[in-house]
Amino acid sequence: MRNNKTGQFNQVMILLLILASAIIILLFVTKYVSKSTMDESISACRLSVITQSATAWGVVSKTSPLDINCDKRYVNFYNTQAELGLSLENMNAINIDYGDRKSKKFTELNEFVVDQVLAEELRVCKFEFGDGQIKIFPNDKSGMLNDKNVCFVCSEIHFEPGVGQQTFTNLVDYTKKTTFTDAGTSYYNYLTATTVFDDPMWQQGVDVSTDSTAKLNIDSSKSYLIVVNKFAFWKGRLLKYTNLLTFFMPIRAKDAISVSIIPADDINKFCDEQAS
Repeated sequence: MRNNKTGQFNQVMILLLILASAIIILLFVTKYVSKSTMDESISACRLSVITQSATAWGVVSKTSPLDINCDKRYVNFYNTQAELGLSLENMNAINIDYGDRKSKKFTELNEFVVDQVLAEELRVCKFEFGDGQIKIFPNDKSGMLNDKNVCFVCSEIHFEPGVGQQTFTNLVDYTKKTTFTDAGTSYYNYLTATTVFDDPMWQQGVDVSTDSTAKLNIDSSKSYLIVVNKFAFWKGRLLKYTNLLTFFMPIRAKDAISVSIIPADDINKFCDEQAS
């Protein structure tokens, strides 16, 4: 019997050592992986999100010893080009795809250019955060007593004054007719695919496409943010304890994950807490 217990203890210790080693390796990889290029930044972010979710343990509150390691992307629209970078001090012109050719310059800023850039930023944001197929932000979770909308700003988008006053209204239609994979997957089908919580991730696109009076308008006089967030759906019911007393009991229905494009000025309405 004693040998049995000793053997079990040794197995537990070995498992704990393996888990501890895995955490140390993940800490190193997610923190120090090279991010010298845009693709490397995207890969590092996605890896850190996945490993944080995978190492979220606990009985009462499931948290992870790891932080997410994601960069904010910056997009600037000018009259004859669009730029992208991981800092405002290091921006590069974006190659706009016209099908038969690509160009970093255009005659004037138009709907096609804006839609293409924004659709790609929405795609990257969804990809970085596990395509909506994992439970993100375990360290900043909302709950019954802490109902917070937790978010991360993937991209910050600015229109330079030289582009003038313009309104772009065709983003949803663009995502429906434009594919980004050899298999012919449209941006719309990818962005609106259901998440691990069984809701479309790009809920804006679904809401607009089913409501003919709604429009996702992008106004060049404003700055915008592309944000991924986790929030809770709430519902309620009336509880009657006596013939005289009736109470409204809020009940949390489920979590949800979304990716959205919002005016930068609205971030405090949209986000209670920045993810870490």
